[in-house]
Amino acid sequence: MKTFISLAVLFVFSVSLMAQTATLKLNLEQNKTYRVKSTSEQNTTINMGGTPRQAETKSYIMMSLKPVSVSPDFIMADIRFDTIITTVSSPKMEMNSNKTGNYKSSDFSEAVSYFLNKLSNTTFNIKLAPTGNVIEITNIRTITGDLLKGVDSVQGPMSSMVQAQIKMMISETGIKGMIESITAYLPGKQVQVGDKWESHISVSAGGMGLLMGTNYKLKKITGNQAEISAENTMEPANQVPVEMNGAEISYDVRGLGKSTLLIDTKTGWIIKISSKNHNQGNMNIKAQGNDMQMPMEIEGTTEIVNVP
Repeated sequence: MKTFISLAVLFVFSVSLMAQTATLKLNLEQNKTYRVKSTSEQNTTINMGGTPRQAETKSYIMMSLKPVSVSPDFIMADIRFDTIITTVSSPKMEMNSNKTGNYKSSDFSEAVSYFLNKLSNTTFNIKLAPTGNVIEITNIRTITGDLLKGVDSVQGPMSSMVQAQIKMMISETGIKGMIESITAYLPGKQVQVGDKWESHISVSAGGMGLLMGTNYKLKKITGNQAEISAENTMEPANQVPVEMNGAEISYDVRGLGKSTLLIDTKTGWIIKISSKNHNQGNMNIKAQGNDMQMPMEIEGTTEIVNVP
């Protein structure tokens, strides 16, 4: 009897362990389209000569991914940024990929919207690792020239800033970062509750290049859902200063963030990701031989959800 009870307890314990193990990697169905919606809010405070100036930035991105070829080692997929909308409270403006825009306009939002519209109508051919990291954007050199056509002809007092931000976004590193900020969160192997892994990606935001390192931990598995916690650090990436009205502007900003992820264990695809981050540092301005530093602080939240 004691032996039977011991075996029964061992069996239940073994089943419990098995239930808390999952293979977390991209396992997407060929020719099926997967969509996610990313919304974020950032509150930025810049101290200008002792006077704080605040601005709120809201961003909305709809991304779709369609695997065209699937193998154990990688996925070939078509990716589109169907909609990109960014609104800024001060100075008040909206950059919207649903508008045709005009790169010849002296209006910052009109010029940026023109390039966002072109970007949202472009399909990127991507080679993805099981972790969700981008191995290669196979058609990047073919399409970058067309996407950037007209950028050097942007006019107006903020032309240099428009040119720098667009070139940063529509570059191989910029596009890769936009994709990986949504897809690169998986270990690409079997893990059990309590296991940890890391990822490192480069992203650009508001003209700032950032290196983001993230530590993930599998918290629990419930049915076909894996709950993952994450902590990340952000540091400046190499970036060329932006020229504006004869001044050179660069950023030295660092930050910390925390996220909670819900992932479908069958596909490795997002169910929901919620994150908060805090960044602070300086906006550096060099003009006429003088160097100035303006302290800045950024509080941000992001939510990414699957769109059936």
